[in-house]
Amino acid sequence: MNLTLYLIRHGKTEASLKRQYCGATDIPLCEEGIAEIREFIASGIYNGIQADRYYTSGLKRADETLSLIYGDVPLTVITKLAEMNFGRFEMHTHDELDASGDKDYQEFLNDTTGDFVFPGSGGESANSFYERVDEGYAELLNDMESYGADSALLVAHGGSITRFIQKYTDVENFYDAQPLQGRGFRIRLVFENGEIKVLEKEKI
Repeated sequence: MNLTLYLIRHGKTEASLKRQYCGATDIPLCEEGIAEIREFIASGIYNGIQADRYYTSGLKRADETLSLIYGDVPLTVITKLAEMNFGRFEMHTHDELDASGDKDYQEFLNDTTGDFVFPGSGGESANSFYERVDEGYAELLNDMESYGADSALLVAHGGSITRFIQKYTDVENFYDAQPLQGRGFRIRLVFENGEIKVLEKEKI
């Protein structure tokens, strides 16, 4: 089954401006983020990008970004595509945590396995996050298939979009795989028997 998938990262939030870890914390777009998305719309970045199905992670910043661009379209929420839960590091900056001498934070910085679990309520490891997100994309593609949809647009997060790009395309560098806020990728792929094969990737 040949499909087109648009992946768009939500707009900026106060946490973006302050460079805070913000994963599970459900905050809205900030005024600057709203203004930037409107500038992108006016400049034509999203022109011609329409889909049979629309999806978000269900977090406010994703829902608001979709609404700004496309208005009141029907959407399906896939919570498994939410950002990583950073546990008690949520809404803190690297500088704050590093200066505090927090032993858990130092362990996180030195982790090379992806097994470090962020301490605190709901904290995840990188590996458990990847597993969750992979399941989320499978859920999305299976939903598309059940509706006979040829195209879909997902508004999600830096982490969940980067995971898809790094896993299924030839982009390995984290920073090349992560789009700027309000931007993203157009993906052409084949989805058969639960397997994903990316045919083409283009930046939005």
